[in-house]
Amino acid sequence: MRKFQVLLTFLLGFVVSSFAAQPVEWTAVVDLASNNEGVLKISAEIEDGWKLYGMDLPLGGPVSTNIQIEATGAEMKGDLVAETQCISANDETFQSTLEWWEGNATFSQRFKVVDQSATFSIKIRYMSCDGTTCTRPTNSKLVIEINK
Repeated sequence: MRKFQVLLTFLLGFVVSSFAAQPVEWTAVVDLASNNEGVLKISAEIEDGWKLYGMDLPLGGPVSTNIQIEATGAEMKGDLVAETQCISANDETFQSTLEWWEGNATFSQRFKVVDQSATFSIKIRYMSCDGTTCTRPTNSKLVIEINK
């Protein structure tokens, strides 16, 4: 009977954590400046009290945010730019100076359209913490299409 109670408690905890909401929600939009140029904007909405870690962190701490964009029918112009300023301070969880965003973060990538039906496949890997717990390194995928 005791083994059954322990197993039930473990399974219940696993099910509850599997359905827990993610503290970071990702969206993407395309802003066309002309018929053949535009900006892909990728945004992270970060739950109150949580941190989304920066893009270039030292090893041994949280996983750096990494955004990869694969484009079909469009050519990237320049590099991905973080429009939102990172906070750089001592992180008590990892006991080191790190960079992170709170509240929201926006990234932009300029592009040139070379096909009337361009598609962007965005792969994001990130980690977030709230001071007492951290998410596992998480993967998100967004797909956005342009039909001119």
